[in-house]
Amino acid sequence: PFICDFVIDGNQYGHKSAVGITDIKAISNNRLITCSKEDNLICVWNGKYLQHSFEGSCFDYSETKSVIAVCNKNSIILCSDNHVFVKELCSESDDIMKCEFAPCGNNLVSVTEIGMIYIWNIDSGKLLQTFEAHKNKIKDLMFSPVDDDKRFVTVGGTKRDISIRKWKF
Repeated sequence: PFICDFVIDGNQYGHKSAVGITDIKAISNNRLITCSKEDNLICVWNGKYLQHSFEGSCFDYSETKSVIAVCNKNSIILCSDNHVFVKELCSESDDIMKCEFAPCGNNLVSVTEIGMIYIWNIDSGKLLQTFEAHKNKIKDLMFSPVDDDKRFVTVGGTKRDISIRKWKF
């Protein structure tokens, strides 16, 4: 019930509706991060109150670094979980579909609408690697929970490419 819009002094806060929420993640101190592609908004909630929000289409959170990665078109904004800007990572391609931190929190992988993968070092902001993983859109990405921080899988997102591929960098 608290992941919806509410009005204080005539101003609307939060998502337009809970129906459009595409991702939700619990983080430290009983907080939640929600994402709605419907309103292109990522919200950080402290209990039932909106703590802060970002414009973006997807996100990930690193517990080890206490950093939120917010994806918006061809850039990823890194902010501390108390809304302080850390740095911006820019890809050469539009439409970042998803991003995910490696379990250690030192690296971030982003995948795009045109099948590209970008691997970033978070501390330096350096782009470590770029390659084509699928011919078209990448639907999903996930790091291995049991292997080292350099193994992940991707899933193609079109009828012509529904393959699942394993990667190591």
